[in-house]
Amino acid sequence: KFYKNSTSALFGKDVMNFILNNYVKEIIITGCCTDICIMNFAIPLKNLFNELGKKPRGKIFIHKNIPVSAGMAGGSGNGAAVLAALNCLYNTPFSEEELLKMGAKIGADVPYCLIGGTQKAEGIGEILTPVSPMQKHYVLIVTPPISISTPWVYSEYDKIERTIYPNTNALISALENNDYYGICNNLSNVLEEVTIKKHPVIGGIKEKLLRNGANGVLMSGSGPTVFGFFDDYKKAKEYASEVLYSGKALEKFKDDPYKVDLINIMDDCL
Repeated sequence: KFYKNSTSALFGKDVMNFILNNYVKEIIITGCCTDICIMNFAIPLKNLFNELGKKPRGKIFIHKNIPVSAGMAGGSGNGAAVLAALNCLYNTPFSEEELLKMGAKIGADVPYCLIGGTQKAEGIGEILTPVSPMQKHYVLIVTPPISISTPWVYSEYDKIERTIYPNTNALISALENNDYYGICNNLSNVLEEVTIKKHPVIGGIKEKLLRNGANGVLMSGSGPTVFGFFDDYKKAKEYASEVLYSGKALEKFKDDPYKVDLINIMDDCL
Protein backbone atom coordinates (compact mmCIF):
# COMPACT_ATOMS: atom_id res chain seq x y z
CA LYS A 1 0.00 0.00 0.00
CA PHE A 2 1.09 3.55 -0.68
CA TYR A 3 0.61 6.38 1.79
CA LYS A 4 0.28 10.14 1.35
CA ASN A 5 3.61 11.25 2.80
CA SER A 6 5.56 8.04 2.97
CA THR A 7 5.32 4.59 1.51
CA SER A 8 6.89 1.16 1.65
CA ALA A 9 7.26 -1.07 -1.38
CA LEU A 10 8.12 -4.74 -1.17
CA PHE A 11 9.59 -6.37 -4.28
CA GLY A 12 10.55 -9.95 -3.54
CA LYS A 13 12.35 -9.53 -0.23
CA ASP A 14 13.86 -6.09 -0.79
CA VAL A 15 12.12 -3.49 1.38
CA MET A 16 12.20 0.21 0.51
CA ASN A 17 10.82 3.08 2.61
CA PHE A 18 10.10 6.47 1.06
CA ILE A 19 9.61 9.79 2.88
CA LEU A 20 9.04 13.09 1.09
CA ASN A 21 11.04 15.95 2.53
CA ASN A 22 11.15 19.37 0.88
CA TYR A 23 14.01 20.45 3.16
CA VAL A 24 16.50 18.29 1.25
CA LYS A 25 17.68 19.19 -2.24
CA GLU A 26 17.26 15.78 -3.87
CA ILE A 27 16.63 12.11 -3.20
CA ILE A 28 18.91 10.74 -0.49
CA ILE A 29 19.48 6.99 -0.32
CA THR A 30 20.46 5.19 2.87
CA GLY A 31 20.72 1.55 3.88
CA CYS A 32 22.75 -1.30 2.46
CA CYS A 33 24.27 -1.44 -1.04
CA THR A 34 23.70 2.30 -1.51
CA ASP A 35 26.50 2.70 -4.07
CA ILE A 36 24.99 -0.01 -6.24
CA CYS A 37 21.49 1.41 -5.85
CA ILE A 38 22.62 4.90 -6.83
CA MET A 39 24.40 3.55 -9.89
CA ASN A 40 21.49 1.33 -10.91
CA PHE A 41 18.53 3.65 -10.61
CA ALA A 42 18.78 6.73 -8.40
CA ILE A 43 20.67 8.99 -10.78
CA PRO A 44 18.74 7.88 -13.91
CA LEU A 45 15.44 8.36 -12.07
CA LYS A 46 16.38 11.83 -10.88
CA ASN A 47 17.35 12.82 -14.41
CA LEU A 48 14.12 11.43 -15.86
CA PHE A 49 11.94 13.26 -13.35
CA ASN A 50 13.91 16.47 -13.97
CA GLU A 51 13.36 16.11 -17.71
CA LEU A 52 9.63 16.04 -17.06
CA GLY A 53 9.70 19.08 -14.79
CA LYS A 54 9.61 17.22 -11.49
CA LYS A 55 12.24 17.39 -8.76
CA PRO A 56 11.56 14.67 -6.22
CA ARG A 57 12.98 15.43 -2.79
CA GLY A 58 13.12 13.09 0.15
CA LYS A 59 14.76 10.00 1.56
CA ILE A 60 14.78 6.38 0.51
CA PHE A 61 15.85 3.64 2.89
CA ILE A 62 16.55 0.28 1.27
CA HIS A 63 17.02 -3.07 2.94
CA LYS A 64 18.22 -5.56 0.34
CA ASN A 65 17.75 -9.29 0.65
CA ILE A 66 17.74 -10.19 -3.04
CA PRO A 67 21.37 -10.99 -3.89
CA VAL A 68 23.22 -8.38 -5.95
CA SER A 69 24.40 -9.36 -9.47
CA ALA A 70 22.53 -12.65 -9.20
CA GLY A 71 20.32 -12.53 -12.29
CA MET A 72 17.12 -11.96 -10.28
CA ALA A 73 16.23 -8.41 -11.40
CA GLY A 74 16.86 -7.06 -7.91
CA GLY A 75 18.11 -3.71 -9.19
CA SER A 76 15.32 -3.47 -11.75
CA GLY A 77 12.75 -4.24 -9.09
CA ASN A 78 14.21 -1.48 -6.92
CA GLY A 79 14.03 0.95 -9.84
CA ALA A 80 10.42 -0.01 -10.51
CA ALA A 81 9.59 0.46 -6.83
CA VAL A 82 11.05 3.96 -6.87
CA LEU A 83 9.09 4.89 -10.00
CA ALA A 84 5.81 3.57 -8.62
CA ALA A 85 6.28 5.05 -5.15
CA LEU A 86 7.34 8.53 -6.28
CA ASN A 87 4.52 8.64 -8.81
CA CYS A 88 2.06 7.82 -6.03
CA LEU A 89 3.55 10.26 -3.54
CA TYR A 90 3.40 13.07 -6.11
CA ASN A 91 -0.30 12.41 -6.78
CA THR A 92 0.17 10.31 -9.91
CA PRO A 93 1.50 12.85 -12.41
CA PHE A 94 2.49 10.09 -14.85
CA SER A 95 0.28 7.54 -16.54
CA GLU A 96 1.18 3.85 -16.59
CA GLU A 97 2.35 4.23 -20.20
CA GLU A 98 4.68 7.08 -19.22
CA LEU A 99 6.05 5.09 -16.28
CA LEU A 100 6.75 2.12 -18.56
CA LYS A 101 8.63 4.34 -21.01
CA MET A 102 10.65 5.82 -18.16
CA GLY A 103 11.34 2.35 -16.81
CA ALA A 104 12.63 1.12 -20.17
CA LYS A 105 15.23 3.90 -20.13
CA ILE A 106 16.54 2.59 -16.81
CA GLY A 107 16.59 -1.10 -17.67
CA ALA A 108 14.97 -3.50 -20.10
CA ASP A 109 13.16 -5.47 -17.39
CA VAL A 110 12.00 -2.49 -15.31
CA PRO A 111 8.68 -2.30 -17.24
CA TYR A 112 8.03 -5.93 -16.33
CA CYS A 113 8.80 -5.20 -12.69
CA LEU A 114 6.22 -2.41 -12.79
CA ILE A 115 3.49 -4.65 -14.22
CA GLY A 116 4.39 -8.08 -12.86
CA GLY A 117 2.41 -11.21 -13.52
CA THR A 118 3.28 -13.71 -16.25
CA GLN A 119 4.29 -11.93 -19.43
CA LYS A 120 5.72 -12.65 -22.86
CA ALA A 121 8.53 -10.13 -23.34
CA GLU A 122 9.61 -8.93 -26.79
CA GLY A 123 11.89 -6.23 -28.16
CA ILE A 124 14.57 -5.74 -25.51
CA GLY A 125 12.05 -6.83 -22.89
CA GLU A 126 9.89 -3.72 -22.83
CA ILE A 127 7.06 -5.05 -25.05
CA LEU A 128 4.89 -7.13 -22.74
CA THR A 129 1.93 -9.39 -23.47
CA PRO A 130 0.10 -11.16 -20.62
CA VAL A 131 0.00 -14.96 -20.75
CA SER A 132 -1.64 -17.56 -18.53
CA PRO A 133 0.06 -17.98 -15.13
CA MET A 134 1.43 -21.24 -13.77
CA GLN A 135 -0.72 -23.17 -11.34
CA LYS A 136 0.34 -24.17 -7.85
CA HIS A 137 3.87 -25.50 -7.61
CA TYR A 138 7.03 -25.15 -5.54
CA VAL A 139 10.15 -23.24 -6.58
CA LEU A 140 13.57 -23.77 -5.03
CA ILE A 141 15.99 -20.91 -5.69
CA VAL A 142 19.72 -21.46 -5.25
CA THR A 143 22.26 -18.64 -5.58
CA PRO A 144 25.95 -19.59 -5.41
CA PRO A 145 28.42 -16.97 -4.11
CA ILE A 146 29.31 -15.62 -7.56
CA SER A 147 28.67 -12.14 -8.98
CA ILE A 148 27.83 -11.94 -12.67
CA SER A 149 28.07 -8.80 -14.80
CA THR A 150 24.96 -8.69 -16.99
CA PRO A 151 26.56 -6.36 -19.61
CA TRP A 152 29.48 -8.79 -19.90
CA VAL A 153 27.15 -11.74 -20.45
CA TYR A 154 25.25 -9.98 -23.23
CA SER A 155 28.48 -8.81 -24.82
CA GLU A 156 29.87 -12.34 -24.86
CA TYR A 157 26.61 -13.78 -26.13
CA ASP A 158 26.83 -11.55 -29.21
CA LYS A 159 30.16 -13.21 -30.05
CA ILE A 160 29.19 -16.89 -29.86
CA GLU A 161 27.55 -19.31 -32.25
CA ARG A 162 24.13 -19.99 -30.80
CA THR A 163 23.05 -23.53 -30.01
CA ILE A 164 20.00 -22.92 -27.78
CA TYR A 165 16.73 -22.00 -29.49
CA PRO A 166 13.80 -21.57 -27.08
CA ASN A 167 10.39 -22.87 -28.13
CA THR A 168 8.39 -19.96 -26.78
CA ASN A 169 5.14 -21.03 -28.43
CA ALA A 170 5.34 -24.47 -26.81
CA LEU A 171 5.91 -22.87 -23.40
CA ILE A 172 2.96 -20.50 -23.81
CA SER A 173 0.77 -23.39 -24.95
CA ALA A 174 1.75 -25.39 -21.88
CA LEU A 175 0.89 -22.40 -19.66
CA GLU A 176 -2.49 -21.98 -21.33
CA ASN A 177 -3.27 -25.68 -20.88
CA ASN A 178 -2.03 -25.86 -17.27
CA ASP A 179 0.48 -28.46 -18.44
CA TYR A 180 3.00 -28.38 -15.61
CA TYR A 181 5.35 -30.96 -17.10
CA GLY A 182 5.09 -29.33 -20.51
CA ILE A 183 6.26 -26.09 -18.88
CA CYS A 184 9.16 -27.87 -17.18
CA ASN A 185 10.19 -29.52 -20.46
CA ASN A 186 10.27 -26.22 -22.34
CA LEU A 187 12.32 -24.07 -19.97
CA SER A 188 15.13 -22.34 -21.84
CA ASN A 189 17.65 -19.55 -21.28
CA VAL A 190 20.07 -18.74 -24.09
CA LEU A 191 22.40 -16.90 -21.72
CA GLU A 192 23.37 -20.22 -20.12
CA GLU A 193 25.67 -20.72 -23.11
CA VAL A 194 27.85 -17.89 -21.81
CA THR A 195 27.50 -18.00 -18.03
CA ILE A 196 27.74 -21.76 -17.47
CA LYS A 197 30.80 -21.97 -19.70
CA LYS A 198 32.48 -19.36 -17.50
CA HIS A 199 31.12 -20.81 -14.24
CA PRO A 200 30.49 -24.58 -14.62
CA VAL A 201 29.32 -24.73 -11.00
CA ILE A 202 25.98 -23.37 -12.23
CA GLY A 203 25.56 -26.42 -14.44
CA GLY A 204 26.42 -28.54 -11.44
CA ILE A 205 23.61 -26.96 -9.43
CA LYS A 206 21.14 -27.70 -12.24
CA GLU A 207 22.21 -31.34 -12.36
CA LYS A 208 21.92 -31.74 -8.60
CA LEU A 209 18.48 -30.18 -8.53
CA LEU A 210 17.29 -32.64 -11.19
CA ARG A 211 18.83 -35.58 -9.34
CA ASN A 212 17.07 -34.47 -6.17
CA GLY A 213 13.58 -34.38 -7.61
CA ALA A 214 13.21 -31.13 -9.54
CA ASN A 215 10.92 -31.46 -12.56
CA GLY A 216 12.51 -28.55 -14.43
CA VAL A 217 15.51 -26.31 -13.78
CA LEU A 218 16.89 -23.14 -15.32
CA MET A 219 19.40 -20.39 -14.71
CA SER A 220 17.68 -17.10 -13.86
CA GLY A 221 18.53 -14.18 -16.12
CA SER A 222 22.26 -13.76 -16.67
CA GLY A 223 23.00 -15.91 -13.60
CA PRO A 224 24.30 -17.28 -11.37
CA THR A 225 20.99 -18.02 -9.61
CA VAL A 226 19.29 -21.30 -10.54
CA PHE A 227 15.68 -22.21 -9.85
CA GLY A 228 14.00 -25.58 -9.86
CA PHE A 229 10.30 -26.45 -10.10
CA PHE A 230 9.10 -29.20 -7.79
CA ASP A 231 5.74 -30.94 -7.51
CA ASP A 232 6.85 -32.55 -4.23
CA TYR A 233 7.32 -30.12 -1.35
CA LYS A 234 9.14 -32.69 0.78
CA LYS A 235 11.82 -33.26 -1.86
CA ALA A 236 12.30 -29.54 -2.35
CA LYS A 237 12.58 -28.92 1.38
CA GLU A 238 15.03 -31.80 1.85
CA TYR A 239 17.37 -30.49 -0.84
CA ALA A 240 17.05 -26.91 0.43
CA SER A 241 18.10 -28.15 3.86
CA GLU A 242 21.04 -30.02 2.36
CA VAL A 243 22.28 -26.93 0.56
CA LEU A 244 21.85 -24.71 3.60
CA TYR A 245 23.10 -26.88 6.41
CA SER A 246 25.22 -29.79 5.25
CA GLY A 247 27.50 -27.97 2.81
CA LYS A 248 27.32 -30.91 0.41
CA ALA A 249 25.80 -29.09 -2.54
CA LEU A 250 29.13 -28.37 -4.19
CA GLU A 251 32.40 -28.68 -2.33
CA LYS A 252 33.90 -25.68 -4.12
CA PHE A 253 31.78 -23.31 -2.03
CA LYS A 254 31.47 -25.24 1.20
CA ASP A 255 33.00 -22.34 3.18
CA ASP A 256 30.95 -19.65 1.43
CA PRO A 257 27.27 -20.51 1.91
CA TYR A 258 24.61 -20.49 -0.75
CA LYS A 259 21.53 -18.33 -0.54
CA VAL A 260 18.47 -20.57 -0.77
CA ASP A 261 14.75 -19.83 -0.81
CA LEU A 262 11.81 -22.22 -1.11
CA ILE A 263 8.62 -20.62 -2.38
CA ASN A 264 5.09 -21.98 -2.57
CA ILE A 265 3.63 -20.36 -5.67
CA MET A 266 -0.15 -20.24 -5.64
CA ASP A 267 -2.42 -19.76 -8.65
CA ASP A 268 -2.87 -16.01 -8.15
CA CYS A 269 0.73 -15.13 -7.31
CA LEU A 270 2.16 -14.98 -10.84
